[in-house]
Amino acid sequence: RAEPCECYGGAARRQSFVGAARARDSQTLLIDTGAYAVGSGLFFPTFGGNASRALFGAARYDAWTLAYRELQGSFAGEKGAKLARYVARARAENPSLPLPVVTNMDFSRTALAGSVARHTLVTLDGGWRVAVLALLGDTQFLSSFWRACELDASAALATTLADLARLSEPPDAIICLAAQGN
Repeated sequence: RAEPCECYGGAARRQSFVGAARARDSQTLLIDTGAYAVGSGLFFPTFGGNASRALFGAARYDAWTLAYRELQGSFAGEKGAKLARYVARARAENPSLPLPVVTNMDFSRTALAGSVARHTLVTLDGGWRVAVLALLGDTQFLSSFWRACELDASAALATTLADLARLSEPPDAIICLAAQGN
């Protein structure tokens, strides 16, 4: 439940809300479901992702995914090189930021190779482990280059779940995000 806060601006309100939630419950997860890097049609072209990257890092996300919008337009050009640079800069500025998660895409033949994970594991207070997976939807809007990276969602999910089950310390819970639409 959102409580009023003494701050101004959307990012500041979000920071206050997340800080208060984490103070109340150390098991609070902050997960972004995609399209954060691109932002609005005005915000990203004006600031080129620099402002969103700083705000994103300050939020201390536990997991995040990409939406199809990150794989469109100039941000996805050069076979994903601009997006790969964004991810690298965001992680360099915020070392605790995990790789973005996309379970049903194979980026190995793109500039994003090594910059996106199939899942992430988050260990909460008390040792409770949560795996976060993410299925990218709306791929019909992507260029043929990106659609060629798409894996069958059911098979990718089954493979990732089997990999998680084989871990010496498998997760206690699994969250699967499905990024659809704008």
